[in-house]
Amino acid sequence: MPSLVYLKNKKNGVTYVYENVSVWNKEKQRCDCKRTCIGKLDPQTGDFISNKAKIEKRRTFEVRSIGCTLLFDSIVHNIGLLKPLRDVFGGDADKILTCAYQQLCSKKPLAYVEYWQRTNIAPTGDILTSQKVSELLPTIDEGKQFDFFKRWINNQQKENVYLALDITSVSSYSEQNEFVRFGYNRDGEALPQINILMLMSEKSRLPLFYDVIPGSIHDVSTLKCALQQFKLVDAKKLHLVMDKGFYSKKNVDAMYNAKMKFIIGVSFTSNLAKRAVEEVKDAIDDYENYCEILGECLFVKSKLDKWNDHRYYVHVYFDSAKADCEYRSFLKDLKTWEKELRSGKAKKENQKYYTKYFKVKDPPARGKKIAIKRNEIEEFKNKQAGFFVIASNCEKDPVKALELYRDKDSVEKGFDDLKNTIDGKRLRVKSAPSMQGRLFIQFITLILAAHIRKVMKEYAMLSNHTMTDLVNELKTLQHIKAEGNKIEGYTALTKFQGEIFDAFGIDKQSYV
Repeated sequence: MPSLVYLKNKKNGVTYVYENVSVWNKEKQRCDCKRTCIGKLDPQTGDFISNKAKIEKRRTFEVRSIGCTLLFDSIVHNIGLLKPLRDVFGGDADKILTCAYQQLCSKKPLAYVEYWQRTNIAPTGDILTSQKVSELLPTIDEGKQFDFFKRWINNQQKENVYLALDITSVSSYSEQNEFVRFGYNRDGEALPQINILMLMSEKSRLPLFYDVIPGSIHDVSTLKCALQQFKLVDAKKLHLVMDKGFYSKKNVDAMYNAKMKFIIGVSFTSNLAKRAVEEVKDAIDDYENYCEILGECLFVKSKLDKWNDHRYYVHVYFDSAKADCEYRSFLKDLKTWEKELRSGKAKKENQKYYTKYFKVKDPPARGKKIAIKRNEIEEFKNKQAGFFVIASNCEKDPVKALELYRDKDSVEKGFDDLKNTIDGKRLRVKSAPSMQGRLFIQFITLILAAHIRKVMKEYAMLSNHTMTDLVNELKTLQHIKAEGNKIEGYTALTKFQGEIFDAFGIDKQSYV
């Protein structure tokens, strides 16, 4: 199939259109490309103007970008996303994918979908105006979402896999959404928010499930609710990996009652972590406890313990180099907290540190007296700095446990993509039903972004390019079709576009 090549003349600024035809050279035993100038583009309208004198009127060519759609289509097919979407949403599945494609390709609000469709090949031929998008969002209701999650999780869970669980907050200006409330904002913004709990596979790096939680609820209180949601989507054989923000006695009891396998970081506010470190601190830095994990030099001690009638493993890690850094950082924080107390400019978020590390007396005659609690400081230095504790009812190998725990950064990268790569840092919808639909589209977008990130890492492409570089490069691959004519073609592939096609398994022979 002949392709069309666009070349802009630097002197006059005119873009000329060439027909590119591959011809077999028998003598050289290779394909030679022959280019023939067939016209130019109108600088005002972008319409094609033919060179042929016999054509009295201009022939209009439809030129739309196709590169991103080719990539996203291949991902949807390869990871098995299309079937559960169509099974649940029917004809709306292509509309949802179109919105997701636009989000990842342009990073602009959904209001720009219509414009994006007019300049890009999209999964749906139905032009999604702002009104149609507004009508679509409420139809993506919670019932359909749970039906999708059930199918998607069962499709992805071919075997026992470890799943990273974490939570983030998304700010909103809406006052009509019952989920939007003030709470601990992870972005440090003085805005009401919702919390999003997300489950991601550590093997495929794909998001599997999310749940919306009112913004005033803390991490430690969300797990019990999440376990109930997992039952609704028939999520089985879950091995949860969570940071210490989720640790509490109630949460561990809930996971045992739900027969869940888990690996969880343990906070030093708990007696479990304090007791575990107290038992090993004097001998943990012996030679026999030394090991290298993920390039770090650590000392490790593990033990089998009992949680009610259940067995579980406690892994204690100690990094002597990090201990000194953490202690120095702690002393710096102490100085800051002390200055805040003495200046009378105490901060609400630091109140727990004032109470724990300082004695404050405020007699009327002599003024405020502030003293350090030296025992608490010594405890941090000797029993916390450099130490880290993990509890697990399924992983007895401390090296594997820490590797799995550190590998949960997939969900953290997912949240970063949600807020930065995708238009997801602000909710621009007013009602809860529209919010549910908006977040589901972002979830589908996040699945695409997660797979792109995974493939780029496997092909060592991240060292030279970002995901934005990749998307921008594919935007230049265009599909050209003549109005009222069967002639159609594609612009020639660049070297980088060819590399992208190879990495994602796209057949590039049809586009050369």
